[in-house]
Amino acid sequence: MEVLRAAAAVLRKDLRGELRTRYALSSILLFALASVALVSFTLKGEALTPRQHAALVWVVVFFAAATGLTRGFVQEADAGTELLLRQAASPEAVWLGKLLFNLALLAAVEAVIFPVYCGLMYATVEQPALMAAVAALGAVAISGCTTILGAMVARARSRSSVFALTALPILLPALLLLVQASAPAFGAGGTEAGGREAALAVVSYTGILMVLSWLLFPAVWEE
Repeated sequence: MEVLRAAAAVLRKDLRGELRTRYALSSILLFALASVALVSFTLKGEALTPRQHAALVWVVVFFAAATGLTRGFVQEADAGTELLLRQAASPEAVWLGKLLFNLALLAAVEAVIFPVYCGLMYATVEQPALMAAVAALGAVAISGCTTILGAMVARARSRSSVFALTALPILLPALLLLVQASAPAFGAGGTEAGGREAALAVVSYTGILMVLSWLLFPAVWEE
């Protein structure tokens, strides 16, 4: 219970800071919307296959997340509040609070990106419930990975570049599975069983990422 209370305090602090500046939310949304608009104007209404839609939307989500999900730890490094946070909360509480912040931020961004993508790219979601479930799984997987990587790259000069280079190899299996699981939602015929298997594989892979992040974070945070 003490860890949960401390994590809630970390989450409230980050949410208040984000509501004041809107730095992370603005940067993620700007990148995502600009990317979707650019692709839409380039294709000029050309029809894409369901699998291509699934791949493109997750590429946009991943690289948009790379522009802003490190903010939770970057602002601690820039403001010099890391030492105070270490003294105020345990590493487990910091990890959980930052994870929930990243998850809330990415969920809000996905709630905007997916409808905008479907509108600009003329993509039809034939199974909204499946799409929502896969989007939630993707948000959890990306947030679980970015939480510990954000702590690792917070002091780097080119944080976004370093983050993208380190996160892509780790998240590539999950992204491939998310594409496979999303294709039936966009209307890919004959792939429902494969989509369910891919979704279950995403759950398993996300669980592994969460456990490893939980176990390794104290060592990373206390260095």
